[in-house]
This record gives sequence, C-alpha cells and structure tokens, in this order.
Amino acid sequence: MLKSQPPVSVKGVAAIGAIVTLAALTGCVTRTKEVVVERPTQPATIVVQQPAAAPANVRTMPGPINEQRGVAPAAGYSWLSGYWAWDGARWVWQPGRWVQGSAPAMPAMQSETMGNAPTTAHYWVPGYWAFSTTNNAWVWTPGAWRN
Repeated sequence: MLKSQPPVSVKGVAAIGAIVTLAALTGCVTRTKEVVVERPTQPATIVVQQPAAAPANVRTMPGPINEQRGVAPAAGYSWLSGYWAWDGARWVWQPGRWVQGSAPAMPAMQSETMGNAPTTAHYWVPGYWAFSTTNNAWVWTPGAWRN
C-alpha cells in the first residue's frame, strides 16, 4: 500500500521558490566597466575676462567713502550721501550732510562713450552726479576730455 504524502502548503511552495531563485541569481552577477569617449568637433576655447584697467589718460574717480552719519539734528532731517566731484584738477570728496526734508537718493551712474582724445595731452574725466542745492536734486555732470 502506498503511503500518501501530506499536501504542500502555499508557504512551503513560496519558500522553495525563493530559495531556488536566490541560488540561481548568485552566479549571475557580473561587473562591466563602461567607457564613454567624447570627441569634440572643435578644440575648446576658454576666455578669462580680466577686469579692464582704465587707460592712463583717464582720471578715474576714487571709491566711495564710508561716512559716519551721527544723529539727525532734529526731526524732519534726512541724510544726503557724500560724493566725488571734479574740481578742475583732481577728485574732491563732497561730504554727506543732514538736510531738512527728504533727501533724494543718488541715481545710478550713466554710461558714457569716451571717443578718441583730441590730442595726447588730453585726459578723460568721467561723468558724475553732483547735488544741486538750487533745485534740491542730483544733476549729471557729463564726462569730457580736458587738458
């Protein structure tokens, strides 16, 4: 007489399947090395921009001065920033000061075209903003060739 085998459970089949799968995969791992070669169509050109130095015949304005404002003399005063102005021979700092009422902020510098110097004795003085107390506003003084 044949002995009957107990039926295999679903868990048992799943476990056997997992063991067989793991055994099969352990021998299938391979490593490959991927090599990518790129060949540019043209040689690369790298341009490094250096800050442009002012030509010798340009009287560049010095950098701004950090002024100590102190305390306003009274209510209703505002600070008018100092600025550089050309006095005909050199740049001179015009100090900031407290003014009664609202002081407008200095506008952004304007772009100018120098052109060529009339002679080798000429030098360029860049334009600048100066504060006019007559009309209580910033006035643009354009750059010009001087000698």
